[in-house]
Amino acid sequence: MALAYTKANGYDGAEYLGLCEGFFCYAPFFDHPAGEGVPPTGLPSLILVDQNGDMRFSSPEETFRLGDKLKNQLEADFTARLKIRSSLEVKQKSGEFVGSFAPYGYMKSPENKTSSSWMKRSANMCR
Repeated sequence: MALAYTKANGYDGAEYLGLCEGFFCYAPFFDHPAGEGVPPTGLPSLILVDQNGDMRFSSPEETFRLGDKLKNQLEADFTARLKIRSSLEVKQKSGEFVGSFAPYGYMKSPENKTSSSWMKRSANMCR
C-alpha cells in the first residue's frame, strides 16, 4: 500500500523505518541520480500509515520529531546488539562454553554450564 502511495506522489519507492507514535513510518526516495527529472520535493518528509491503513505525508514538525525518535530507537537497538555480541566475545576469550549443545565427544558439565568435559565412551574416537 505504501509503495503505491509513494509512486502516486512522484517517488520511486519507500523504505520502512519502523513504528513510532502509532504510525508505520516510511521514507520516500528517488532511484535516479539527483537533477535528472527529479521533481522538487521541498522539506524532507515521511509517509505515515496509521493502524487503519490511512496514509499521509508528515508535516515538517512531525518529520523532525518522529525522525529523532526513530534515530534514537535504531541507535538503542544497535547498541543492545553490540553489547550482547561483546559479552559473548568476553565469555569466549575467557574459555567459557557459550554454545547451546556440546560438540561431539563432549558433554556439558551439570555443575557448571559454561564448561564441558570429555565423554568417556566417545573419547577414544575423538582423540
